[in-house]
Amino acid sequence: LLVCAIMVLLGYQGVMLALFTSTFAWRANLAPAPRHLERFYTVFTLERGILLSLVGVLVGAALIGSVFLEWRGLGYANLPYAITLRRVIPGVLAIALGAQTFFGSFVISLAALEHK
Repeated sequence: LLVCAIMVLLGYQGVMLALFTSTFAWRANLAPAPRHLERFYTVFTLERGILLSLVGVLVGAALIGSVFLEWRGLGYANLPYAITLRRVIPGVLAIALGAQTFFGSFVISLAALEHK
């Protein structure tokens, strides 16, 4: 599960890098806008990116919070790792993806601004 989470995180970083570089090349008049980029900007706004990142962080916090509440309910005794890590690892992944989406949304929005 941990290896899968790392691979998802690395894949997401690759997608974000592709968006950054495509947007930069387009706005710097180094290349025409690819079709996927035109579709992306018909949907993407900074506000939607921030909202999506907030959802990711909240989902991750809820998963981690549920483990914490379970741990507190057991009097802070040892937790069965096989069960709790099935919620903690996706929770941490969701928070990391949410944070990357938040920061990436600002970079993409800045890169997409028209130069005057």
